[in-house]
Amino acid sequence: MSKIIRSECSKVALPDPPEVVNANPIHDEKAGGYGYAGPIVAGIHTYGWMVPAILDAAGDSWLSHGWADIKCPRPVFTGDELHTEVIPDPSDSGVGIITQRAVSDNRVTIEGTIGLGDGP
Repeated sequence: MSKIIRSECSKVALPDPPEVVNANPIHDEKAGGYGYAGPIVAGIHTYGWMVPAILDAAGDSWLSHGWADIKCPRPVFTGDELHTEVIPDPSDSGVGIITQRAVSDNRVTIEGTIGLGDGP
């Protein structure tokens, strides 16, 4: 198994495309009616924006032989500056601990683990 190295990346959250917004009103201005601060960015986009940090940490083989075990505890809003960090798990160098945060308030938007080979 390959060793995971430390990696980071940043991205400003973009609005979801019209087909996502039209399919689910939580992804447009109606999100305020559900108690959110603004339109929620779809999780698949949030996840995609952290892939550069994963590839830097685990290598390109992660795309065909990698895994991710993540959860999204808080929403991402359009315009959030996101910072993703992967650090090696101190107990297993083949596993990376991944965290994505919104820079403005340090809100954790994704957390979990990544690695190569068979997942957990």
